[in-house]
Amino acid sequence: MKPSDMRHVYGPVPSRRLGRSLGIDLVPFKVCTYDCIYCQLGRTTDLTLERKAYVTAENIMAELAPILTAADRPDYISLAGSGEPTLNSAIGEVIRRIKQQTEIPVAVLTNGALLWMAEVQQALLAADLVLPSLDAGDDGLFQKINRPHQALSFERMIDGLAAFTRRFAGAVWLEVLLLKGMTGTAAEAWREVWQIYRLPVVVIPTNRPCIRKTAPDRVHAGADAKWAAIVEEVRRVHQAGRPVLVGTRSVRASERLSELLTDAGLEHDVLNAVRHREEAQIIAGAGAPAKITVATNMAGRGTDIKLGEGVAERGGLHVVASERHESGRIDRQLFGRSARQGDPGSAVAIVSLDDELVRRHAPHVAAALRRRHGHRTIEISGPMTRRVFDLAQRKAERQSLRQRKGVLRTDDWLDEYLGFTASTG
Repeated sequence: MKPSDMRHVYGPVPSRRLGRSLGIDLVPFKVCTYDCIYCQLGRTTDLTLERKAYVTAENIMAELAPILTAADRPDYISLAGSGEPTLNSAIGEVIRRIKQQTEIPVAVLTNGALLWMAEVQQALLAADLVLPSLDAGDDGLFQKINRPHQALSFERMIDGLAAFTRRFAGAVWLEVLLLKGMTGTAAEAWREVWQIYRLPVVVIPTNRPCIRKTAPDRVHAGADAKWAAIVEEVRRVHQAGRPVLVGTRSVRASERLSELLTDAGLEHDVLNAVRHREEAQIIAGAGAPAKITVATNMAGRGTDIKLGEGVAERGGLHVVASERHESGRIDRQLFGRSARQGDPGSAVAIVSLDDELVRRHAPHVAAALRRRHGHRTIEISGPMTRRVFDLAQRKAERQSLRQRKGVLRTDDWLDEYLGFTASTG
């Protein structure tokens, strides 16, 4: 078979990870589970989870046979290409038939989106090497970066990856995509950055002085009172002609608030993982006069919200946090969407003793305060009620730090005692 007749096999090509790699393309161009914003091949044309035999094992082996008998032996046979290879339901048969014909190791390059499926795990067990990729650390970034099929979530992807690694006897090379650079909230984590990475944190002054006005937390006894207070706060700011952005911890909370705002006759936009395709348009208009935007806290993170005409004179963008997070850095990131680049702005957290943070990390104190104030529907803000949120957040941060250090110790142990497996083949 002449090279010009090859439709699914290409190469060998040089690879920084796999040496000389013979590639096999198992799906049509841009048939994928993701529509990644950074994909060099462009937008996905068929965003799907449907697995089918896009290319049969017979067709692959017919193209592969003359190459396997050639003297120019590749280092790996790689199942990859211009889409997500695990969408091909014949991938397991392809791997098995290749292994019957040659001792050249078989590698599968995958985004890992389908590893939660038992049939996909089973199909890949015969491979020698699987290279999944990881480009996000939470569902907000996962949705923003990958723009996945609506049935996919970060948690499902991670659970699938963990389940597969427990079953797979071969090697797994997890490709973690990191951007080395700057973050606006690393100053409070400088000790951890130094302890783990031996890297200093340097604070760079802002381009213009920050003039954000941050109000003390407003605390309520129950969730219903908190949501009612948030709706009234939104109404007050809206009537003043200022834009307001409300941050929620979850998609469910954003949808609940959306229903309450609708019942109150307040027109608004919702920005969350369910509606991530509208994100750019929503963010672009979030600074318009009297605009109301509800967003999960990770959605649109890092995006400058430009103030509309006359908004700066009215006080700028007002940000409302509907809960405090387990990490104070995320709270700062939310508040940091207002008063950027020297613009005016303000921020406040409106919270309740029913919030997950205090229920999980300060349960006894929160329960005592609920018994004392549970019958009250008005604000119960005070030194003690605010203090419980600070205590809970610090406890959560310490617990997360211990967990991260534990993972690092385990990783170091595996490198030391199991590192020899990397040299076997």
